[in-house]
Amino acid sequence: MAHPPHDGAPSPGDFRPHRNTAVRRGRARRLTRIAAPVLALLVTGTSCSLIGELTEEPWEVRISVRALAEGPFTPRADHSLVWSGEEVLVWGGHAGSQHDSFSDGAAYSPESDTWRRLPDSGLEPRTRHSAVMVGGRMLVWGGFTPTYEGEQDAHLARDGALYDPERHVWEPIEPAPESRTGARGVVADGHVVFGGGYSERGGAGFLVYSPEEDAWHTVPLRHDAEHATVYDLAALGDTVAAVGDSREGMFLATMRIGQEAASVQDVSDLPGAGEADVFVGLAASSEGRVLLALRGGESAGVYEVGPAGAEPLDTVDHSGFRPPVPTYTGGLLSGGMDFADGLGLLATGPGEISLWDVGGGRSRRFHTEALSGYCGPLVPVAEDALVGWGGPDCAPAGVRVDVSVPEPGEPSAS
Repeated sequence: MAHPPHDGAPSPGDFRPHRNTAVRRGRARRLTRIAAPVLALLVTGTSCSLIGELTEEPWEVRISVRALAEGPFTPRADHSLVWSGEEVLVWGGHAGSQHDSFSDGAAYSPESDTWRRLPDSGLEPRTRHSAVMVGGRMLVWGGFTPTYEGEQDAHLARDGALYDPERHVWEPIEPAPESRTGARGVVADGHVVFGGGYSERGGAGFLVYSPEEDAWHTVPLRHDAEHATVYDLAALGDTVAAVGDSREGMFLATMRIGQEAASVQDVSDLPGAGEADVFVGLAASSEGRVLLALRGGESAGVYEVGPAGAEPLDTVDHSGFRPPVPTYTGGLLSGGMDFADGLGLLATGPGEISLWDVGGGRSRRFHTEALSGYCGPLVPVAEDALVGWGGPDCAPAGVRVDVSVPEPGEPSAS
């Protein structure tokens, strides 16, 4: 088995994931369209334009792409992109090398199509860190830094800070018990739970941070399998669900805030779970369900996560939907997954969007070409809109993507 280089930089064959920055959204609301140059005319799922592959049942989904106003700094890779409920907060990342990282940030307003710079965070430059909104503030934690901190942490960071968009200030937090880069993060019952990512110390369990107490604790997996790792997380109330893998196969894990350990269920028998090119993702719905999307082999499936494991709900061809986390890249090139009212399950990846009408057997996948050449990360800013910025050599550097499904009887745009 190949092991990661000692400085924390991933290599393509690494089993443990060096996960890309987690992207999570805050409260979503509808936004008025911004006045920006139109990059692409209307694209529909039934036209012959440059869009994703068609599923067996045609599903007309319209998207329009507009360029954002130019940002206050140069685009970069592996930065964090977080929706605050009012602005898209961009921070950190790196240029040509992960050792050439940044410590600056900016906030973008979709309503006014304007940017403002964030104040100095006091953090060392870093990339592949984690960022999540909690209690109206953005928590930036972990990541890969240019400074070598010794054998225990190498180039990985334990520290972090909270940014308050209302007060326009940063506040440092207590360092975590261990360092990680590229961990996934969710908020459960006011606590931030991090899972996965790469750590010099293994990183198989969960790290739980309480902003109220400014304190951390570690929750291990009840799992004896060697080299277990977590790929994605979703939260419902005070409960967190996770999907992961080990040498014994794929598993689901659940934990409640305050528990001493996370329970684990084996799901290695799910269709496609044993394939080499597996993509997975978790999302929590407003109805109180956690869904697992898994793509492997020739099909993709959606399952409801429950006490009995994963119950199948729907299946489509593998070309119609890409869950956000590739399990074979060490966590790189990951996105996020959520529910969008009227659109269904929404998954993002670098330069692409996937939609799934769960139960209807319909899905749509839009690639970089359909996004006017944009190739970076995307975050939902409303039920029918996403904003993307940055990414390696993307042109344009930033886009807004509006998505809609025509009402029955509405004339087709094709």
